[in-house]
Amino acid sequence: MIEIIPNQSVSFLPFHAEPMSVWAEECDLSGFLHCLFDQDATMTNDSGETFEINYSSYGKYLFDKGVEKFAVTCGNFYNNASESSTVPATEGQVEQIPGFWEDGNFGLIAKYAIAWVVYSVLYYLKVPSSLSLTSWKQIPS
Repeated sequence: MIEIIPNQSVSFLPFHAEPMSVWAEECDLSGFLHCLFDQDATMTNDSGETFEINYSSYGKYLFDKGVEKFAVTCGNFYNNASESSTVPATEGQVEQIPGFWEDGNFGLIAKYAIAWVVYSVLYYLKVPSSLSLTSWKQIPS
């Protein structure tokens, strides 16, 4: 049976709440994505020459793209909060705008969102094109 999510990847779950500002190559999300795509393959070029490859670098690519996306999201959240106007009843009450990049809970949500998008893509690639998603769920594995 083909593993959609390898057992080694599952060992990185649950993710830890960390601010995005401290994420590094060694963080749990990076390890999860690396293991998820740690598959060897043989490629053949146009001249018939074959060579071995490993797809784990795609996990790093997805990690980097996820960090980029949520860095933009952090900025958007901050900018929107900065530009919002107060209602008259709260005039004079100043509330601090959270630093999303430095917030561990926001970082945790970002990790799961990035992992969920990757899993969703893998799940839908598994579904044969001749089946609808509803009928697929009724077919035993």
